Amino acid sequence: MGASPRGLFDAVLQLVRRNARPVSAIALTETAAAVPTDTGRAYHTTSYALSGARLDVAKTNALALPAEVTGYVFEKDGASIYALWTTADAGEDATSEVTLALSGTVDARNWELEDGDGAATSANGSLLLTVTSSPIFVVAR
Repeated sequence: MGASPRGLFDAVLQLVRRNARPVSAIALTETAAAVPTDTGRAYHTTSYALSGARLDVAKTNALALPAEVTGYVFEKDGASIYALWTTADAGEDATSEVTLALSGTVDARNWELEDGDGAATSANGSLLLTVTSSPIFVVAR
């Protein structure tokens, strides 16, 4: 795992390409006609989660992740944002269990900015996550 967020953006781009749909040549004339897409959700989530954040190299390098999981830690407004996903080598349907040593308020969201759908369970200062090839964002305050 390197200390560069480039891998996160590559993962989101891979997710976008996997879910991309052809774009209609018809112009969008009003916002009510806009239809949310997986591509738009992926870009929105990454922008929302990481806008103004800075990579925390020390925390990123200290992550004890399984070989098939990639992750980075960012700092933003006093919070640590963990971005985690399984690598492409593990396959699109691969899942992996990850335990992070976190305490306090923890919020886990998938790439669509929805709740982690039960993927996160915190107990005694640790958070157990089921990570897939789609990035999950964990915000610890």
